[in-house]
Amino acid sequence: MKNPIEVRKIQVAGKSSLAVTIPKRWAEVLGINAGSPVYLEFRGYEIAMLPALMVHEVETQRVIEVKPGEGSDSVIRRVISAFIKGAQIIRVTFMGSIDRELIDEVTREISVRVPMVETISYGDGEVKVTVLSPTSSMPIKSFIARMSNVVSGMFKDALSLIKMDPEERLSVARDVMDRDYDVDRNYMLIHRLINMTINGLISVKSVEIDDRPELLSCLLVSKSLERSGDHSWRIAQWMLEVGSINENVADLILVLGDEVNNLHKSAVSSFLSRDVDKAQTVLDMRNSIAQRRVEVNNALKAYSITGPLNLVIESIGRLAAYAYDIAEITLDTYL
Repeated sequence: MKNPIEVRKIQVAGKSSLAVTIPKRWAEVLGINAGSPVYLEFRGYEIAMLPALMVHEVETQRVIEVKPGEGSDSVIRRVISAFIKGAQIIRVTFMGSIDRELIDEVTREISVRVPMVETISYGDGEVKVTVLSPTSSMPIKSFIARMSNVVSGMFKDALSLIKMDPEERLSVARDVMDRDYDVDRNYMLIHRLINMTINGLISVKSVEIDDRPELLSCLLVSKSLERSGDHSWRIAQWMLEVGSINENVADLILVLGDEVNNLHKSAVSSFLSRDVDKAQTVLDMRNSIAQRRVEVNNALKAYSITGPLNLVIESIGRLAAYAYDIAEITLDTYL
Protein backbone atom coordinates (compact mmCIF):
# COMPACT_ATOMS: atom_id res chain seq x y z
CA MET A 1 0.00 0.00 0.00
CA LYS A 2 1.40 3.40 -0.99
CA ASN A 3 1.36 6.38 1.40
CA PRO A 4 0.72 4.34 4.60
CA ILE A 5 0.82 7.49 6.76
CA GLU A 6 -1.85 10.18 6.65
CA VAL A 7 -2.67 13.16 8.87
CA ARG A 8 -6.26 13.40 10.11
CA LYS A 9 -7.93 15.82 12.54
CA ILE A 10 -9.60 14.65 15.72
CA GLN A 11 -13.33 15.45 15.74
CA VAL A 12 -15.84 15.78 18.55
CA ALA A 13 -18.25 12.83 18.82
CA GLY A 14 -20.57 13.38 21.75
CA LYS A 15 -19.88 14.73 25.23
CA SER A 16 -17.23 12.18 26.28
CA SER A 17 -15.75 10.88 23.04
CA LEU A 18 -13.59 11.98 20.18
CA ALA A 19 -13.45 10.44 16.70
CA VAL A 20 -11.07 10.16 13.77
CA THR A 21 -11.82 8.89 10.27
CA ILE A 22 -9.67 6.39 8.40
CA PRO A 23 -9.11 6.20 4.62
CA LYS A 24 -11.63 3.99 2.83
CA ARG A 25 -8.91 2.02 1.03
CA TRP A 26 -7.40 1.08 4.41
CA ALA A 27 -10.78 -0.21 5.59
CA GLU A 28 -11.13 -2.26 2.40
CA VAL A 29 -7.73 -3.88 2.94
CA LEU A 30 -8.70 -4.80 6.51
CA GLY A 31 -12.16 -6.03 5.47
CA ILE A 32 -14.08 -3.60 7.68
CA ASN A 33 -16.83 -1.07 7.06
CA ALA A 34 -19.34 1.01 9.00
CA GLY A 35 -20.56 -1.00 11.97
CA SER A 36 -17.61 -3.43 12.09
CA PRO A 37 -16.34 -4.07 15.64
CA VAL A 38 -12.71 -3.18 16.32
CA TYR A 39 -10.39 -3.49 19.30
CA LEU A 40 -8.60 -0.36 20.50
CA GLU A 41 -5.44 -0.70 22.55
CA PHE A 42 -3.57 2.12 24.27
CA ARG A 43 0.17 1.64 23.73
CA GLY A 44 1.80 4.45 25.66
CA TYR A 45 2.38 7.03 22.92
CA GLU A 46 0.14 5.44 20.29
CA ILE A 47 -3.28 3.86 19.86
CA ALA A 48 -3.61 0.63 17.88
CA MET A 49 -6.80 -0.54 16.19
CA LEU A 50 -7.31 -4.21 15.37
CA PRO A 51 -10.41 -5.53 13.58
CA ALA A 52 -12.21 -7.96 15.89
CA LEU A 53 -12.80 -10.44 13.06
CA MET A 54 -9.08 -10.45 12.29
CA VAL A 55 -8.35 -11.46 15.87
CA HIS A 56 -10.56 -14.50 15.53
CA GLU A 57 -9.02 -15.37 12.17
CA VAL A 58 -5.58 -15.87 13.74
CA GLU A 59 -4.83 -19.55 13.23
CA THR A 60 -5.87 -21.50 16.33
CA GLN A 61 -5.49 -24.94 14.78
CA ARG A 62 -2.37 -26.21 13.05
CA VAL A 63 -2.08 -29.39 11.01
CA ILE A 64 1.39 -30.94 10.76
CA GLU A 65 1.84 -33.55 8.06
CA VAL A 66 4.60 -36.06 8.75
CA LYS A 67 6.13 -37.53 5.62
CA PRO A 68 7.35 -41.15 5.48
CA GLY A 69 10.89 -41.39 6.81
CA GLU A 70 10.71 -38.15 8.83
CA GLY A 71 12.26 -38.43 12.29
CA SER A 72 10.73 -37.51 15.64
CA ASP A 73 13.09 -34.54 16.20
CA SER A 74 11.77 -32.80 13.08
CA VAL A 75 8.17 -33.49 14.09
CA ILE A 76 8.66 -32.19 17.64
CA ARG A 77 10.38 -29.06 16.33
CA ARG A 78 7.31 -28.27 14.20
CA VAL A 79 4.95 -28.99 17.10
CA ILE A 80 6.92 -26.55 19.27
CA SER A 81 6.73 -23.90 16.52
CA ALA A 82 2.96 -24.33 16.31
CA PHE A 83 2.68 -24.04 20.10
CA ILE A 84 4.81 -20.88 20.19
CA LYS A 85 2.69 -19.28 17.47
CA GLY A 86 -0.42 -19.72 19.63
CA ALA A 87 -2.19 -22.76 18.18
CA GLN A 88 -4.81 -24.17 20.55
CA ILE A 89 -5.13 -27.47 18.69
CA ILE A 90 -2.20 -29.17 16.97
CA ARG A 91 -2.97 -32.15 14.76
CA VAL A 92 0.00 -34.31 13.77
CA THR A 93 -0.96 -36.46 10.78
CA PHE A 94 1.34 -39.31 9.76
CA MET A 95 1.32 -39.91 6.01
CA GLY A 96 1.77 -43.34 4.46
CA SER A 97 1.92 -46.52 6.50
CA ILE A 98 1.43 -46.15 10.24
CA ASP A 99 4.65 -46.24 12.28
CA ARG A 100 3.38 -46.98 15.78
CA GLU A 101 6.85 -46.67 17.29
CA LEU A 102 7.25 -43.13 15.85
CA ILE A 103 3.77 -42.13 17.02
CA ASP A 104 4.51 -43.35 20.55
CA GLU A 105 7.84 -41.49 20.59
CA VAL A 106 6.28 -38.24 19.36
CA THR A 107 3.47 -38.53 21.92
CA ARG A 108 5.95 -39.13 24.73
CA GLU A 109 8.18 -36.22 23.71
CA ILE A 110 5.23 -33.82 23.46
CA SER A 111 4.09 -34.72 26.98
CA VAL A 112 7.59 -34.03 28.35
CA ARG A 113 8.67 -31.00 26.35
CA VAL A 114 5.55 -28.95 25.55
CA PRO A 115 3.90 -26.96 28.40
CA MET A 116 0.19 -26.34 28.99
CA VAL A 117 -0.89 -29.51 27.18
CA GLU A 118 -4.41 -30.39 28.31
CA THR A 119 -4.88 -33.61 26.37
CA ILE A 120 -3.03 -35.78 23.88
CA SER A 121 -5.20 -38.20 21.94
CA TYR A 122 -4.44 -40.34 18.95
CA GLY A 123 -6.25 -42.51 16.48
CA ASP A 124 -5.09 -44.21 13.33
CA GLY A 125 -2.27 -42.12 11.92
CA GLU A 126 -2.93 -38.93 13.91
CA VAL A 127 -1.96 -37.35 17.21
CA LYS A 128 -4.16 -34.48 18.45
CA VAL A 129 -2.73 -32.06 21.01
CA THR A 130 -5.07 -29.69 22.85
CA VAL A 131 -3.41 -26.76 24.61
CA LEU A 132 -4.88 -25.08 27.68
CA SER A 133 -6.26 -21.61 27.04
CA PRO A 134 -4.47 -18.76 28.87
CA THR A 135 -6.09 -17.63 32.10
CA SER A 136 -7.06 -14.01 32.74
CA SER A 137 -3.65 -13.41 34.30
CA MET A 138 -0.43 -14.92 32.93
CA PRO A 139 2.34 -12.64 34.23
CA ILE A 140 5.35 -13.07 31.96
CA LYS A 141 7.83 -11.83 34.55
CA SER A 142 6.77 -14.51 37.02
CA PHE A 143 7.80 -17.12 34.44
CA ILE A 144 11.10 -15.31 33.97
CA ALA A 145 11.66 -15.42 37.73
CA ARG A 146 10.91 -19.15 37.73
CA MET A 147 13.34 -19.74 34.86
CA SER A 148 16.02 -17.85 36.74
CA ASN A 149 15.52 -19.87 39.92
CA VAL A 150 15.69 -23.17 38.05
CA VAL A 151 18.81 -22.14 36.11
CA SER A 152 20.52 -20.91 39.28
CA GLY A 153 19.79 -24.22 41.01
CA MET A 154 20.99 -26.23 38.01
CA PHE A 155 24.21 -24.24 37.85
CA LYS A 156 24.88 -24.58 41.58
CA ASP A 157 24.27 -28.34 41.56
CA ALA A 158 26.36 -28.81 38.41
CA LEU A 159 29.26 -27.05 40.14
CA SER A 160 28.86 -29.29 43.19
CA LEU A 161 30.06 -32.16 41.01
CA ILE A 162 33.54 -30.62 41.03
CA LYS A 163 34.31 -31.86 44.55
CA MET A 164 32.25 -35.03 44.28
CA ASP A 165 33.73 -38.49 43.81
CA PRO A 166 33.60 -39.24 40.06
CA GLU A 167 31.80 -42.50 40.78
CA GLU A 168 28.97 -40.66 42.57
CA ARG A 169 28.31 -37.91 40.03
CA LEU A 170 25.86 -39.65 37.70
CA SER A 171 22.60 -39.26 39.66
CA VAL A 172 23.20 -35.57 40.42
CA ALA A 173 24.22 -34.88 36.81
CA ARG A 174 21.07 -36.56 35.48
CA ASP A 175 18.91 -34.52 37.85
CA VAL A 176 20.53 -31.30 36.59
CA MET A 177 20.01 -32.29 32.97
CA ASP A 178 16.38 -33.26 33.56
CA ARG A 179 15.63 -29.81 34.98
CA ASP A 180 16.62 -28.24 31.67
CA TYR A 181 13.24 -29.41 30.34
CA ASP A 182 11.57 -27.09 32.87
CA VAL A 183 13.69 -24.16 31.64
CA ASP A 184 12.78 -24.91 28.01
CA ARG A 185 9.06 -25.22 28.80
CA ASN A 186 9.02 -21.85 30.53
CA TYR A 187 10.85 -20.26 27.60
CA MET A 188 8.33 -21.69 25.13
CA LEU A 189 5.44 -20.47 27.27
CA ILE A 190 6.87 -16.94 27.44
CA HIS A 191 7.44 -16.94 23.67
CA ARG A 192 3.87 -18.15 23.11
CA LEU A 193 2.35 -15.48 25.37
CA ILE A 194 4.32 -12.75 23.59
CA ASN A 195 3.15 -13.96 20.18
CA MET A 196 -0.46 -14.16 21.36
CA THR A 197 -0.21 -10.62 22.75
CA ILE A 198 1.21 -9.29 19.49
CA ASN A 199 -1.55 -11.03 17.50
CA GLY A 200 -4.26 -9.59 19.72
CA LEU A 201 -5.37 -12.96 21.12
CA ILE A 202 -4.66 -11.78 24.68
CA SER A 203 -4.17 -8.30 26.11
CA VAL A 204 -0.99 -6.68 27.38
CA LYS A 205 -2.73 -6.33 30.72
CA SER A 206 -3.25 -10.11 30.99
CA VAL A 207 0.53 -10.71 30.86
CA GLU A 208 1.06 -7.82 33.33
CA ILE A 209 3.29 -5.73 31.07
CA ASP A 210 2.94 -1.95 31.13
CA ASP A 211 4.48 -1.03 27.78
CA ARG A 212 4.59 -3.15 24.64
CA PRO A 213 8.35 -2.60 24.07
CA GLU A 214 8.87 -4.62 27.25
CA LEU A 215 7.62 -7.70 25.38
CA LEU A 216 10.78 -7.78 23.28
CA SER A 217 12.94 -7.26 26.36
CA CYS A 218 11.19 -10.15 28.13
CA LEU A 219 11.80 -12.39 25.12
CA LEU A 220 15.50 -11.47 25.01
CA VAL A 221 15.94 -12.04 28.76
CA SER A 222 14.16 -15.39 28.63
CA LYS A 223 16.34 -16.46 25.70
CA SER A 224 19.47 -15.62 27.69
CA LEU A 225 18.10 -17.71 30.57
CA GLU A 226 17.33 -20.60 28.22
CA ARG A 227 20.92 -20.55 26.98
CA SER A 228 22.22 -20.33 30.55
CA GLY A 229 20.23 -23.47 31.29
CA ASP A 230 21.85 -25.17 28.29
CA HIS A 231 25.32 -24.37 29.61
CA SER A 232 24.43 -25.61 33.10
CA TRP A 233 23.30 -28.82 31.40
CA ARG A 234 26.63 -29.00 29.56
CA ILE A 235 28.63 -28.49 32.76
CA ALA A 236 26.85 -31.48 34.32
CA GLN A 237 27.42 -33.55 31.19
CA TRP A 238 31.12 -32.71 30.91
CA MET A 239 31.73 -33.34 34.60
CA LEU A 240 30.89 -37.00 33.95
CA GLU A 241 34.02 -37.13 31.79
CA VAL A 242 36.30 -35.47 34.36
CA GLY A 243 38.27 -37.44 36.91
CA SER A 244 39.31 -36.27 40.37
CA ILE A 245 40.29 -32.60 40.47
CA ASN A 246 43.17 -31.04 42.37
CA GLU A 247 41.72 -29.41 45.50
CA ASN A 248 43.34 -26.02 44.85
CA VAL A 249 41.97 -25.93 41.30
CA ALA A 250 38.54 -27.07 42.48
CA ASP A 251 38.42 -24.28 45.08
CA LEU A 252 39.28 -21.64 42.46
CA ILE A 253 36.57 -22.93 40.11
CA LEU A 254 33.97 -22.94 42.87
CA VAL A 255 34.79 -19.35 43.85
CA LEU A 256 34.41 -18.32 40.21
CA GLY A 257 31.15 -20.27 39.97
CA ASP A 258 29.69 -18.66 43.10
CA GLU A 259 30.51 -15.19 41.79
CA VAL A 260 28.93 -15.93 38.42
CA ASN A 261 25.81 -17.38 40.07
CA ASN A 262 25.44 -14.23 42.17
CA LEU A 263 26.00 -12.18 39.02
CA HIS A 264 23.22 -14.10 37.27
CA LYS A 265 20.76 -13.57 40.12
CA SER A 266 21.59 -9.85 40.38
CA ALA A 267 21.13 -9.35 36.63
CA VAL A 268 17.70 -10.99 36.60
CA SER A 269 16.67 -9.15 39.75
CA SER A 270 17.67 -5.83 38.16
CA PHE A 271 15.42 -6.57 35.17
CA LEU A 272 12.43 -7.72 37.20
CA SER A 273 12.65 -4.71 39.52
CA ARG A 274 13.65 -2.23 36.76
CA ASP A 275 16.70 -1.33 38.85
CA VAL A 276 19.15 0.29 36.43
CA ASP A 277 21.69 0.96 39.19
CA LYS A 278 21.86 -2.74 40.04
CA ALA A 279 22.18 -3.54 36.32
CA GLN A 280 25.13 -1.17 36.05
CA THR A 281 26.73 -2.83 39.08
CA VAL A 282 26.50 -6.16 37.26
CA LEU A 283 28.28 -4.68 34.25
CA ASP A 284 30.93 -3.17 36.51
CA MET A 285 31.84 -6.71 37.63
CA ARG A 286 33.23 -7.62 34.19
CA ASN A 287 36.87 -6.94 35.05
CA SER A 288 36.63 -8.79 38.37
CA ILE A 289 35.09 -11.88 36.76
CA ALA A 290 37.60 -11.76 33.90
CA GLN A 291 40.48 -11.65 36.40
CA ARG A 292 39.01 -14.60 38.29
CA ARG A 293 38.88 -16.60 35.04
CA VAL A 294 42.54 -15.78 34.38
CA GLU A 295 43.42 -17.20 37.81
CA VAL A 296 41.53 -20.40 37.06
CA ASN A 297 43.09 -20.79 33.61
CA ASN A 298 46.57 -20.24 35.06
CA ALA A 299 45.91 -22.94 37.64
CA LEU A 300 44.80 -25.36 34.91
CA LYS A 301 48.02 -24.71 33.03
CA ALA A 302 50.14 -25.04 36.17
CA TYR A 303 48.70 -28.50 36.86
CA SER A 304 48.69 -29.44 33.14
CA ILE A 305 44.92 -29.97 33.17
CA THR A 306 43.30 -30.25 29.73
CA GLY A 307 40.15 -31.72 28.25
CA PRO A 308 36.54 -31.46 29.48
CA LEU A 309 37.35 -29.32 32.52
CA ASN A 310 38.35 -26.49 30.16
CA LEU A 311 34.90 -26.77 28.57
CA VAL A 312 33.36 -26.47 32.04
CA ILE A 313 35.24 -23.19 32.58
CA GLU A 314 34.11 -21.96 29.17
CA SER A 315 30.46 -22.63 30.04
CA ILE A 316 30.85 -20.80 33.36
CA GLY A 317 32.12 -17.86 31.32
CA ARG A 318 29.09 -18.09 29.02
CA LEU A 319 26.74 -17.78 32.01
CA ALA A 320 28.57 -14.60 33.02
CA ALA A 321 28.18 -13.27 29.47
CA TYR A 322 24.42 -13.92 29.52
CA ALA A 323 24.17 -12.10 32.87
CA TYR A 324 25.84 -9.07 31.24
CA ASP A 325 23.37 -9.33 28.34
CA ILE A 326 20.44 -9.24 30.78
CA ALA A 327 21.92 -6.22 32.57
CA GLU A 328 22.33 -4.40 29.25
CA ILE A 329 18.75 -5.23 28.28
CA THR A 330 17.64 -3.73 31.61
CA LEU A 331 19.51 -0.51 30.91
CA ASP A 332 18.23 -0.30 27.34
CA THR A 333 14.64 -0.88 28.48
CA TYR A 334 14.35 1.18 31.64
CA LEU A 335 17.11 3.80 31.64
